[in-house]
Amino acid sequence: MYKKIFLFLLLASTVAGCKQKQEDDATDTLVSGVIRIAADEDMRCIVEAELDVFSLHFPEAFVFPQYFNEKQTIDYIINDSVKLAIVGRRLDTRELSLLPPTRIVRTYPFGYEGIAFVINRQNPDSIATVKQIEAIIMGKINTWREINPSSPLDSIKIFFAGEQNGIMRYISDSITRGSQDVSKRFFQLNEGEDIFDKIASDPNNIGIVGMNLMGNLNSRQYAENERKVRLIRVSKEAKATLDNSYLPYAGDLYNGNYPFWRPLYILLSETREGLPRGFSFFLTQQIGQKVVQKAGLMPITDVHKTMTRWNE
Repeated sequence: MYKKIFLFLLLASTVAGCKQKQEDDATDTLVSGVIRIAADEDMRCIVEAELDVFSLHFPEAFVFPQYFNEKQTIDYIINDSVKLAIVGRRLDTRELSLLPPTRIVRTYPFGYEGIAFVINRQNPDSIATVKQIEAIIMGKINTWREINPSSPLDSIKIFFAGEQNGIMRYISDSITRGSQDVSKRFFQLNEGEDIFDKIASDPNNIGIVGMNLMGNLNSRQYAENERKVRLIRVSKEAKATLDNSYLPYAGDLYNGNYPFWRPLYILLSETREGLPRGFSFFLTQQIGQKVVQKAGLMPITDVHKTMTRWNE
């Protein structure tokens, strides 16, 4: 019996030693080295924008992102395939239980993103109430004439990127609240399809996207997407008017005027002073926060509070 216990402890210490050796052998620092990170594909634009600026300030740092749906991204951090992941939620209780006792995944917000509802530019109905948006998603409103009796359009078709992406998880958590009673007019994009091109192809289409996918404000990408689609203004009031309806920009997220938004989170499983930690720190501090703001997203409101958490 004692021999078995001894062998078990020896094996455990050997595995831990190998893991520790991998960490000890790492050569990256806070501002140099080569790493991979995982990110939700819905957040590609903000991640790329942050990496462009990060590489300008730290030319010896090479951060290579890989983009997946939200579930796959979280699996990468749980399985220790990467030390840093960027997603739209914290790990849930089940996911935390999958971590070995020696691993801690810390969570840091670095911004807030409006969830945009985009329509074809030929669609005259670019103002809606929260209840109308919810009714479209739940299948209680199925045609544009149910919103505007004089609309020349027909059946509503709702497009999204994929079942396991962060936007659909947001819809499930915040709008349908887990209900399976949703619109039968949901359609998943084919692989390689651009959601803005899809919405532009048919006046009846509506898409659900994170605002970062529109591109940085005043950028060529933003201008091109704006030529293809319109953003729906959303009102919390019983009747939507131009005066009480708002777009998913940072200012109206901050003021509480725009109701649909989600946080952007860093999931960090590294404790040493390596590049994953350095990039995480960059995202939450002044320069990284300016990139968030330039993208039309809302920066975290208290940078100093986030700074104090790095020593936890």
